[in-house]
Amino acid sequence: MIFRFKKSTLLFLVSIHTVGGVWSQIQKENLVWDTLYYTSNWRISGEGNYAYYRIASFNPKEKYFLGVFMDYYASGGLFESGDYDDLGNKSGNFKRYYENGNLYSEGNFENNLMLGNWSFYYENGKLKEVITFSESDYAVLESYGVLGKQTVKNGTGKWKHNVRIPGTEGAFLVGKFENGMKKGKWVVKDQKHRILMQEVYEGGKFRIGLTNFDGRNDRYLTSIITREKFIPSNHAIKEKFKINPWVTQLSYPYFEDLPKDNAQRKKVKENRKPGSIPNPVGGIRKFYQSISKRLKYPSEAVKKRIEGKVTVAFSVEKDGTLTNFEIVQGLGYGCDENAISAIKEGPRWNPAIIDGDTLVKSLLVPITFKLGSSKSSLSGDEVFTLVQNDARPTVGMIQYEQYLRENLVNPKEAKDNRIKGRVFVQFIVEKDGTLSNWKIIRGLGYGCDKEAIRLLKEGPAWSPGLHRGKAVRQKKIQVVEFN
Repeated sequence: MIFRFKKSTLLFLVSIHTVGGVWSQIQKENLVWDTLYYTSNWRISGEGNYAYYRIASFNPKEKYFLGVFMDYYASGGLFESGDYDDLGNKSGNFKRYYENGNLYSEGNFENNLMLGNWSFYYENGKLKEVITFSESDYAVLESYGVLGKQTVKNGTGKWKHNVRIPGTEGAFLVGKFENGMKKGKWVVKDQKHRILMQEVYEGGKFRIGLTNFDGRNDRYLTSIITREKFIPSNHAIKEKFKINPWVTQLSYPYFEDLPKDNAQRKKVKENRKPGSIPNPVGGIRKFYQSISKRLKYPSEAVKKRIEGKVTVAFSVEKDGTLTNFEIVQGLGYGCDENAISAIKEGPRWNPAIIDGDTLVKSLLVPITFKLGSSKSSLSGDEVFTLVQNDARPTVGMIQYEQYLRENLVNPKEAKDNRIKGRVFVQFIVEKDGTLSNWKIIRGLGYGCDKEAIRLLKEGPAWSPGLHRGKAVRQKKIQVVEFN
């Protein structure tokens, strides 16, 4: 229940919330003090559906926080506390807690940067490590194993730290510090202790890096293991004030861009501008015609009679340019590089448009390498990759993408380890539209792979692919993004 009354030039709002006790919200010159409720992926929701809640003061028009805040688990336990300065930047002491009440981390922010000494703890309350941050780098001062053995003391020693590598579970980093400076060879290994990456340091400075994925060695000239890896991802999400589409001004009357009630929300939804997914200029047929003209079959692949499909992931930017190319499924022997080159040299793309807004969107495109010619048969259980009419969700791709965004639940383990990235899920759309043969092509681990499959299994129904007028089994790959 909200009461409004004026006194001089001040406007006071009083709101009663059942979680965390009774709290008042005070608005003075666009400043509000209130409780914001969040889903597990840190989007603002209503009181009936939340995993966390924040008590804070903020400007709902310009969308920034000001002063002290306190975040809580739905259970009522403290999750994090901190402070924002007059410009809305993180400033001062920040503390984060496990749900059992033990401290997770503590340190200071200055102008949105983690600076100085930060302490990190195990869930049992014992000290894990002390890391000092400068504006551009970090150094480990103290580090302890799970059994309490100290491995880094006064900035010198061997440091082991879990890291996130897309598609790899249980990856960890091993490196040495000497007097607070990185030294020698640092390696990243998977859970089977296979080397994935190496970085070399001299005098505390990065010299060169080398990756080793899928048998390919690639050099890089800028360190991948940077201070940004330690910044909690939930901060950036909360500071964008992302609000779930079902929320109205009945929950938050000061967010003027929200529908006033469910009736208006329904009307807004009905009047939304038509959207579109990224698509090549001239249509998909012209795109594949261009691919067939530009695609080169590498001589080594021909010699070894390599056939199959290369699946390329890339992003379509707001201006239609293509970036972030990545091989999801490859053949090697030069096929992967030629597939990317053919797409880059092909037609320009139209960007995604949703609710009238132009967005950056990731796509998957399969490129088939096949020697000679053969006739396709539509009998039996043949599984197709390319068909005349693609299998697709019955609700349409725009609504399907919205379902994925709104119903994704970030696993606790992934949140605790600040995991984000893309999971590539392969499945078959059967002739009756059911989905089968689930497979993770490239995952993130930490529960994200299982969540991606759950999300797709529980999602809208699909219509089967059609080829020569008949329903066929079609293999599809869907990207699920964890941010």
